Amino acid sequence: MGGVGKTSLAQLVYNDKKVEDIFDVKAWVCVSEDFDVVRVTKAVLESVGTSENCDGKDLNWLQVKLKEKVQGKKFLVIMDDVWNENYEGWTKLRAPFEAGAPGSRILVTTRNHGVSSMMGTLNALDARDFSAFPDLKDIGEDIVKKCKGLPLAATTIGGLLRTRRGPDEWKEVLHSRIWGTTEEGSGIIPALMLSYHHLPSHLKRCFAYCSIFPKGYEFESNNYSIMDG
Repeated sequence: MGGVGKTSLAQLVYNDKKVEDIFDVKAWVCVSEDFDVVRVTKAVLESVGTSENCDGKDLNWLQVKLKEKVQGKKFLVIMDDVWNENYEGWTKLRAPFEAGAPGSRILVTTRNHGVSSMMGTLNALDARDFSAFPDLKDIGEDIVKKCKGLPLAATTIGGLLRTRRGPDEWKEVLHSRIWGTTEEGSGIIPALMLSYHHLPSHLKRCFAYCSIFPKGYEFESNNYSIMDG
């Protein structure tokens, strides 16, 4: 099923500082339905970083260079939106990665059950995985319902709650009046408002200041400072 947050979850993993400290090399590639071993290998090589021009190179050249990049290193490669069920194609694609260090990982997101069956999957999270924090189970499930199945709302609220392990803190979010301040059925705006509401005061000022710039505006953070007063 599309739109349930597979890519959003993978992005959280990929961008997490703890993950960055574990792996020597990281790469993110959007595979999509048009699976081509040459194109995907080239995209991975460019994502890990290379000073050489990869345009027009054949698969052998690309795989040799990719193998050099991951040789003896612990890598994380995320392949997003995979549809290909051709095992032979995957066998070719994964060849350079066998040179990586133990502990390397390739994480795949897919809505195709055939792909997950071919690769093998870990058990999905279910209600039993709340066992570590049983007092948060019911509250957490009620908060999830407030997100209306929207990935952005869920990741925003998840970011807010991940360092808060007390039931009272979770109840404060669950029963916040902000959930009722927008149109019926909207989970995005209340989630964003709650996230802003719980920011430290200095970050609220930064957020408000940045809102005066037009969409897409680029600036160097070193050129700006917010003065108290």
